[in-house]
Amino acid sequence: MMQILGIAIDRAQDTFTPRSWLNDRDAFDFVVQTFNAAIGAIRPADTPDRPNDPSENYRASANIARSVWKDIVEADEARPFSKFRNINADIPSLLSRPTIHRGEYEQRRKEREDVLADQLGLSDWPLENDDAAKWKEWGQKRAAMIIQARHEIEKEMIEEGKDPRLDREDTF
Repeated sequence: MMQILGIAIDRAQDTFTPRSWLNDRDAFDFVVQTFNAAIGAIRPADTPDRPNDPSENYRASANIARSVWKDIVEADEARPFSKFRNINADIPSLLSRPTIHRGEYEQRRKEREDVLADQLGLSDWPLENDDAAKWKEWGQKRAAMIIQARHEIEKEMIEEGKDPRLDREDTF
């Protein structure tokens, strides 16, 4: 399968020569469409009990793709025989492109929100019979806490060299 997909990529790239599909957005999009069409040609048929809904697994597949790129980007000299290090060494000019930190950011932000909510007494919702003023105050405090968690985690990750702001337009 990888050979077939490689041939499809080569032929699609030939359409745009001398422009490189890795450096030209139009050529890149054409190669991706060709790749998808090549792999889509062998897609198993739908069954009556299972209609086609490709969006159903989007989040899971995006997380797998993100984790592959994260392993490649973070591969270092300490493991020179790692398959990820070998790939990393072959494509250094591409390593700044993938968005790999958004998933980690979301997880850390949620964990920080939970900690702050416990500290600030905001884990439990007001009671149904509480007045509107209590609900409003709780909502305002909760919103401020969420913003605080977002800023704290964003700052920490930037200091670690993992800027999650680069991932706002997720490529996966």
